[in-house]
Amino acid sequence: MVLPCRAAAPVVLRTLSDPISDDTSLWVRFALWNRSIRPRARITYRLTSFTPVGTRLCDETSQVLFQDDLIGKTPKMTGIEIPALSIPKVALVTGGSSGIGKAAAARLAALGSTVVVGYNSRSTFAEEVVKGLQGTGHLAMRIAIDDSASISDAAAAVDKKYGRLDALINSGGATTPVPLNDLDKLTNDIFDRTVTINLRGPFAMIRAFRPLLERGSDASIVNVSSIAARTGIGSSLAYLAAKAGVDALTIALAKLQKIAERLPLAHVTTPDDVARAVIACIVNLTSSTGIVVPVDEGRHL
Repeated sequence: MVLPCRAAAPVVLRTLSDPISDDTSLWVRFALWNRSIRPRARITYRLTSFTPVGTRLCDETSQVLFQDDLIGKTPKMTGIEIPALSIPKVALVTGGSSGIGKAAAARLAALGSTVVVGYNSRSTFAEEVVKGLQGTGHLAMRIAIDDSASISDAAAAVDKKYGRLDALINSGGATTPVPLNDLDKLTNDIFDRTVTINLRGPFAMIRAFRPLLERGSDASIVNVSSIAARTGIGSSLAYLAAKAGVDALTIALAKLQKIAERLPLAHVTTPDDVARAVIACIVNLTSSTGIVVPVDEGRHL
């Protein structure tokens, strides 16, 4: 349909919030069960030209022709087709009551995902997060990642309510600060608890939710690690070891996928795949520099 355009009134099909600024230094590893999370695009058309140029204003005499629903379809602009981007229908975020987990939940909800906000003890915080998320159908759920029974109960609850899982974000964790040179203070109890929460926890989540992920569409697993795993500087030796273990676990899981299929992602890289990575580096990876982002369907593994 054709609609008249008012002055200073851009047409925006989807608008995302400004990027989150965070001083925390992170090393985020991606374990790809099938395909990466591909967030729904923000597409803003310059009126009368159909060129995706960001938010622009139009004059009073301009008109715009647009489809009622371009989200999830392949928009055509000036003869260049841009493949539609998929988003996870149902996503689960551990440690979702604050910090990275909370931010991830907010971003996913803004993209249109239904989000399960996992928490350990701060139910009030998790409920507040759910109330603040865009969209509907979100749920706060207690998931103690150091407790196998709690994880199993959560998997059963997600299965009953949603019947699938398209993205698992393992961002929950905890640490007890111990000076790196104080080996005596790093007791067995502290060491075991740190590794249980930060390493065994993500693995236990993946193991329990694997059946639901296999029912999902282009399902993904994202394990949030720490730069401490690479620098050897962090809150404790146990924490460094646990996060290094998360990195190794992530790579190993991706290699298992490679063994099962000729390529982990069973997909031939297209120019648009690389273009999405370029856009991600420019727009999304605002706290990253000097990194290498392989876009090769897992050939580097």
